[in-house]
Formats: sequence, structure tokens, C-alpha cells
Amino acid sequence: ILNFLNKYNYNYSEKNNSIFVKLELAQQVKIEFDEPNKIIIKSTTFLAFNHNKDVYVENLQKRINISDLQEYIKSL
Repeated sequence: ILNFLNKYNYNYSEKNNSIFVKLELAQQVKIEFDEPNKIIIKSTTFLAFNHNKDVYVENLQKRINISDLQEYIKSL
């Protein structure tokens, strides 16, 4: 989602597990990630969302492709 927003120069802000997208005419869209699949491995929290090929590490800022997850866990 963040790649899409950045690619098309949307203004947005992040707070907790939500992304607020600022649209024209003072409209705002809120995208909530309240119930991701939370996985804790070696004291590291991973967030996985249905139908998404990426896994987020600790928060929505750092993500890795699910195909790279095994190697990432080995590096912990």
C-alpha cells in the first residue's frame, strides 16, 4: 500500500496500525490494519495480511517478501 501511495504522490500519515490518506477537497480515507496475523519469532514481531505477499517486521515501515522470510529469520 505504501509503495502505491508513494508512486502516485498521495499525501498520507501513519498512526498506530492505520494509514490516513489525504485526498482533494478535504476528504480523508483511513486504512486500518487492526487485525493482521501477528507472528513472533525470536522476540521479533512479524505482521502478515491476507492476500499480501509481503511480511512486515515490527511495524509497517520495514517489509520483506514472504519468499525471503526464512533467510531473514536465520539472520536474527
